[in-house]
Amino acid sequence: MNAQPIPAEILNWAADFWDDHLDTDQVDMIALAFMAGQAAATAIPGGLTSAQAEALAFIRTYQAEHLGASPTYSQIAVAVGRSKTRAFDLVKGMKARGVVADHPNRPRSITITARA
Repeated sequence: MNAQPIPAEILNWAADFWDDHLDTDQVDMIALAFMAGQAAATAIPGGLTSAQAEALAFIRTYQAEHLGASPTYSQIAVAVGRSKTRAFDLVKGMKARGVVADHPNRPRSITITARA
């Protein structure tokens, strides 16, 4: 029925998620939807989330327009419509993926790596 094999761990997750109240075809459908969501999340270069990709695009544009200077977290937050804390978390996630780097205790030090 399914063109793509569903890993057992995802099938188990789908069954647990619905407390085994659904028949097998429905669990397969849920598992396939979960797998499609995972594939979509990794389709963005660098494995970034859509919010991270939006923040990265803003940082790249800002640096191009400001002779390589980095934006502040407040400017990133305004650009992506999030809080300053969320902007910090987005950059932290991009650093974990190796897409950006910064210098601790140095403001406006975000640099985009070659991996981005």
